[in-house]
Amino acid sequence: MYPLKLIEHEIKYINKYNHIWCVFDLDDFHKQGKIKKAYKLAKNCHNISIACSNFSFEIWLIYHY
Repeated sequence: MYPLKLIEHEIKYINKYNHIWCVFDLDDFHKQGKIKKAYKLAKNCHNISIACSNFSFEIWLIYHY
């Protein structure tokens, strides 16, 4: 799911949870400027935080599993 779409989806749950974390891969989204829009929207919501993983995050999980 695209970062901005993920934030837009989670906005529906703001009143249900105290704090929401959205985690996504950077992939090529940072080149397209989509990360900045997602950060801006999450910042305006105050209780949505973003965590970005690097390109080899999945490999790291497999090695540490």
